[in-house]
Amino acid sequence: MQGYIKTHRQLLGSPVFDNPELLKVWIWCLLKASHKEHIQLVGLQEQLLLPGQFIFGRIKAAQELNLSESKIFRLIKKLEKMQNIHIKSNNKYSVITIVNWGLYQGNGMESEQQTEQQMNNKRTTNEQQMNTN
Repeated sequence: MQGYIKTHRQLLGSPVFDNPELLKVWIWCLLKASHKEHIQLVGLQEQLLLPGQFIFGRIKAAQELNLSESKIFRLIKKLEKMQNIHIKSNNKYSVITIVNWGLYQGNGMESEQQTEQQMNNKRTTNEQQMNTN
């Protein structure tokens, strides 16, 4: 995997921050989440993943996070109860969705429009200063 994620300083005031294992699982979820829409093959089944979603399995998560499967399950359920994530399960795997992913990560048009607006504002300010001088 490549790229980066954004984390907001609000995390410091979150109950997630107060629990090291919960924080570890939350950051792991953010890092696992897809940044763009794509189809992922799970066994022989195709699963469409939207930005902010990923395929979750307790066994794999336990291996990656070096925690027990039961601990992973409790922590994931805690994140769901806190409304940080939404879980949709079937008999093979779960799709986890990060709630407010686009808002947190500044994806898509909102981010591009904000960057363009900032550039336009800076250009206008510079032109006004040159005209004044």
